[in-house]
Amino acid sequence: MTHARVGIYTLTGDVSAVTQQATDGMLPIFKGQPGFVDYNIVAADGKLISISTWESMEQANAGTRQAATFVEEQLGEQVSLDTNYVGDVVLSSR
Repeated sequence: MTHARVGIYTLTGDVSAVTQQATDGMLPIFKGQPGFVDYNIVAADGKLISISTWESMEQANAGTRQAATFVEEQLGEQVSLDTNYVGDVVLSSR
């Protein structure tokens, strides 16, 4: 079973700039961590939904801490965290 971290953010900056920073900064951090599986960002209605998938719950929780640090240091003026979830992936098309 895999586990996912879902963060829902309010976007106050430019979506292209934020996703580029996530691609250049957050994705390499995640890729360097044990248990990393996948990372996606969905933009909808002024929100960004960040979804990272991990092999274990502990790794997903570590990803949550990494994301929080990255957002605070790199994206704090462009996004703000509304909600954060970590849970079991109960259905996947992979």
